[in-house]
Amino acid sequence: MSDGGVGSGVVETLIEALAEDPRPTLVWGERLGAPTPYRAALPEVAFATDDLETAKALGIQATVLPKAKAWARIVIVMPKAKAQLLLRLAVAESLVEPGGAIWVVGHQRDGIRSAEAVLAERYGECELIRGKRHCRVAAAWPGETSARPELDGFEARFTAPGPGGAPLSVVSLPGVFGHGRLDLGTRHLLDVLAADVPAYARALDLGAGAGVLGAFLARARPRAEVVLADVSATACEASRRTLAANGLTGGVLLTEADELAPGAFDLVVSNPPRHEGRAHAHDLAGEVIAGAARRLGRGGRFLCVANHDKHVTRALEASFSRVEVRYHDPAYRVWDATR
Repeated sequence: MSDGGVGSGVVETLIEALAEDPRPTLVWGERLGAPTPYRAALPEVAFATDDLETAKALGIQATVLPKAKAWARIVIVMPKAKAQLLLRLAVAESLVEPGGAIWVVGHQRDGIRSAEAVLAERYGECELIRGKRHCRVAAAWPGETSARPELDGFEARFTAPGPGGAPLSVVSLPGVFGHGRLDLGTRHLLDVLAADVPAYARALDLGAGAGVLGAFLARARPRAEVVLADVSATACEASRRTLAANGLTGGVLLTEADELAPGAFDLVVSNPPRHEGRAHAHDLAGEVIAGAARRLGRGGRFLCVANHDKHVTRALEASFSRVEVRYHDPAYRVWDATR
């Protein structure tokens, strides 16, 4: 799963700034809303996004990186992670015309001022274009167009426990949950899987991220069909690289859960999002749980890791006939639910 999203204040502030300075622009980011207000303010605008929901709203295809084309201005919507910002700045430098501008827009709570510091350090100057609604639009001018960077240079590799104790090589990319490390929740779920590998002919890693869980399942039962699904194009690319790094086969799909066939799997595993704002995280976890249940046939199992939260418990009990806790500590629970 990817991290992040922006509010309406960011969008409104950006649109106002674009209207005051019309020139061909690429807007790159997530949760951007509908394209109509942008095009009303600036006819020569295009979009790029990693996020499937955003891509559908804009009527474009979700991609890890924009297509190679020169732009007078590139706007980067502030991502959650600094590593993702640095990747997008490096790519923007290869796409902006000589003398063109790179803007970064975001809310103060999302760390836009830290991005201004990055711009000033990287380019020698940073100018505030617009500040409103606790949001800021900052600009810098990189000078000459640079060579397009290879995505390989932004990989982070680490290991994770595999079946039988043989480690898995994991390939992560900026913007993917837990970039560059094995998060503790996933580690607990892997430990439960390793202690008692479920039987499955078709398994789904829902919200696959870098593909850690899907790679474990693909190695544990090589004859099974394993699908890794995520709504982030970057997560899907990381999952493909993780499978390849371990010599494993599996399907990787950029898709929402409800686009997968009902009852198509006998095992679903997931580490649902839990750190995106309290109410939003509850909603997302509930959606993942309900979506997992619909993908399972009768008797199918769902294993997930989550924090101690009554909303997770209620969502599981509403969708499954049997719910057990396989692991718990002060921070996490690993749930095993049967359809």
